[in-house]
Amino acid sequence: MKVVQDSGSVEFRGIQASIGRALGGQRVCVMDAGKTVIFFDLRGTIIIEHPLAQTRSHPRQQPPTPRPRPQPTMRDVMHRLSEMS
Repeated sequence: MKVVQDSGSVEFRGIQASIGRALGGQRVCVMDAGKTVIFFDLRGTIIIEHPLAQTRSHPRQQPPTPRPRPQPTMRDVMHRLSEMS
């Protein structure tokens, strides 16, 4: 069971699926049906079926590449030196 975000999207196995803003805040059931994902309301009525993208079979497993740290300015270096003395 998943909760629909206010924007109308639901996250399932690393994939964001848009099912409509009208359902924002409501709970839905999600079923993986092979090449599609089916969303149901709590009464069992099908809301929508989304096909899974063929180009991406699984979510990204690696963390994002870290960004390089900015080089310290002369002011930062001088400030650290004054703290050390």
